Amino acid sequence: MHVSVLTLLAFSAVAIAQPGQVRPGQPTAVTVSLGAEATVSFRLSQRVVTDIEIHLRGADYSVPLRCAGGLHDVSFDTVVIDASEGERATMEGSFILLFDMGNEQDRRFGKLPRVQFSFYRRRLTEMLVTRMTGEKSAFSSKLCESVPVGPVTCKDTRQLQGLAPDVLVEQLRGLPAPMPATGRLPDSEIQRRNIYEELLDWGASSIPSLVRGLKDPDVRLRRNVLLAFDVLGGGWWPFECGHAKIDIRSALPALMVALRDSDSYVRAWAAAAIGDVGANAAEAVPVLTELLEKGDEGSRNSACLALGKIGPAARSALPALRTALSDKSQDVRRFAARAIQLIEQ
Repeated sequence: MHVSVLTLLAFSAVAIAQPGQVRPGQPTAVTVSLGAEATVSFRLSQRVVTDIEIHLRGADYSVPLRCAGGLHDVSFDTVVIDASEGERATMEGSFILLFDMGNEQDRRFGKLPRVQFSFYRRRLTEMLVTRMTGEKSAFSSKLCESVPVGPVTCKDTRQLQGLAPDVLVEQLRGLPAPMPATGRLPDSEIQRRNIYEELLDWGASSIPSLVRGLKDPDVRLRRNVLLAFDVLGGGWWPFECGHAKIDIRSALPALMVALRDSDSYVRAWAAAAIGDVGANAAEAVPVLTELLEKGDEGSRNSACLALGKIGPAARSALPALRTALSDKSQDVRRFAARAIQLIEQ
């Protein structure tokens, strides 16, 4: 993404108080006042910012920076925040926190690198580092490959039930599976969306409850739990705050067991959820290969897709995938060819 210098310089700033002294080597925090009861707190360890907490308009926002290894050499007294009336009116709470970071040696064309955090409805959606590459241009690159979901979030705009994960998973039991075709959303699909939103807010804490649901004798619940795993781990579902996902690796053993379920939907959707784990699901390759060789058509399709997502770590499945190139199903043949391509990369 390219961001013009004029755009960056146009962000509105407010008065900033000088932060206190930071003692090197000691975990501490620096709080900067942005006026109008808005503050930004930087948590540090060994002079590295590990987390940022923002209080604005009576709401709290969290920026965990583990994925970036923390931020080094931050100039706390340069922080500014863009929360213009136009942004408030059109994006319901979106704003951008900007601050220069770096030291004298980092200066290029008289400007320090700038870090930009974008939020939407209290959830962090993007982190960028912008550097001057010329007097009239700037280049931005993502600070983290995937933005952390954080503890969460849009409770100012949603009517959430505030229920524990076990209760939310139990509510999945009565929902239709597969999901109905797109169109006007029936009440059951509105309920499904609300359950997914709350499970996302619980983050990894929702996984044990979902795993227990996979062991339930009611096939309806097992199906819906696997749909939820694919939604939460896949990053494709249109959550109200935007696309997001949680790490479902801890559920991998249970998902592998589900590959041998008596229900074809459960087997196929378990494979889809395992594919969401990607290369970290290498231990599931033998069971996916078995599903590819003995499963029904839907399961064979899902096994191919999952093996392709696992990538080179699924190399041991290549013989079975090459055999699948002669499958009676055109879809299986197509998905097998794509999986081979991804694995052989």
